[in-house]
Amino acid sequence: MSSILFRIRFFVLISVLTFGASLFVCVESFIEWKDANYDLKESWKIEAYLKSMPFKRNATEPLVVWRKQLQPNFRQDALSSIIQSVNNKSIKSYPEKVKFFLDQETEYRKFLNQKLDVLRGKIVWCLYLVIICFIIISIFMSIYIQSIIFRPLNALYLRMLDFLNDRYTYEFQAPEANEIGDLQSTFNSLAQRVINNIEELKTLDSAKTEFLNIASHELRTPLTSIKGSLSLIRNGVSGEINETTTKLLLIAETETDRLIRLINDLLDLAKIEAKKLPLDEKWYPIESIIDETFESLQGLSESTQVAMTIKDQLPIDIFIDRDRIHQVMTNLLSNAIKYSPTQGIVSVNYFVNGHHQLVLEISDQGRGIAPEDQKQIFEKFRQATNDRSPLVKGTGLGLAIARAIIEEHGGEIGVKSQPKKGSTFYFTLPKWKYRKTKPGVAA
Repeated sequence: MSSILFRIRFFVLISVLTFGASLFVCVESFIEWKDANYDLKESWKIEAYLKSMPFKRNATEPLVVWRKQLQPNFRQDALSSIIQSVNNKSIKSYPEKVKFFLDQETEYRKFLNQKLDVLRGKIVWCLYLVIICFIIISIFMSIYIQSIIFRPLNALYLRMLDFLNDRYTYEFQAPEANEIGDLQSTFNSLAQRVINNIEELKTLDSAKTEFLNIASHELRTPLTSIKGSLSLIRNGVSGEINETTTKLLLIAETETDRLIRLINDLLDLAKIEAKKLPLDEKWYPIESIIDETFESLQGLSESTQVAMTIKDQLPIDIFIDRDRIHQVMTNLLSNAIKYSPTQGIVSVNYFVNGHHQLVLEISDQGRGIAPEDQKQIFEKFRQATNDRSPLVKGTGLGLAIARAIIEEHGGEIGVKSQPKKGSTFYFTLPKWKYRKTKPGVAA
């Protein structure tokens, strides 16, 4: 496998060696230039001293010190000859030996000046080389890492986005033999497995939906006939019946109604899943929808001794499918009544939020909903049932259908609740306007 990490480490090693070699040459040249410059200054000092030195024995002490530092050896020899002449008081040979030494120093300084020029040029070129190497290596590393790491990761990220958004049209490509390729291969395997599972689930869901459609259609007609027959018998069409039989027939009729509602919910759910839930949207006063819902639930409210109230009303019209929003309102209000304690109050309120959406809230004084249940209750066949919230008879489809209806209207639905502090269900409607006509009249 062509490891990206190995290649990066190798490239970093080559870069470090290149930098190290360039810096080493640069530092070495600088040290050599510093030494040559020091020698040049010392040469001028010696010449200045010789020209002003008195001809006496103790005057040679600085020369003795300088002689130990002089390089190369011919300079030491020439300076030793001067020291010896002074010590021996050879006045005749002294000027000649000084002249000879100074001539040598002149030539030596010329050599040092040339050497300093060469070293300066060498240092400058080494610095240029270090800078150029740094720029080239930086650009190359940027392009190289972009090419072998970031570009493949970005492509993989886009594929993941496609996968997340249910777009499976792309074809899996053969990944490269490196770490990114291993990541792509793992994602390809995972995606293919998920796609296969999704296709299998879609097939099962399609079969389930088809079964529910057939069962619902086949069950609704006989149940309607059974309900009608029970009602006729209970009303004495076939003859007088006693009180006990009447109660039993009423129970059977009530349960038949519940089965019919379940079948209707299943049919609605099938339409929603098939994207065949048409909306007949028109402008309606929101008060009329709320009043109609209150009237339809008046019997339930009285039987459970739970009052329904509405807060201050605004003159607002909403662009909705009246029957579907009435269905949502009925579901939310009936749930609030069922879960409220005796003598409790269910309140309805609506207002415009900061996003210019109409928000309609339905609040109760029930036991509330635990945080872990608040998302589940909007799923199919799910209810908030636990030790603190006993099961209330229902299909478990009402909130799932309500969410689908609100989403079809372009809004959202949710709940705010805390255990023992009641619940507030809300939904938003984006299409609304303040009414200029009389209340109760469709705009």
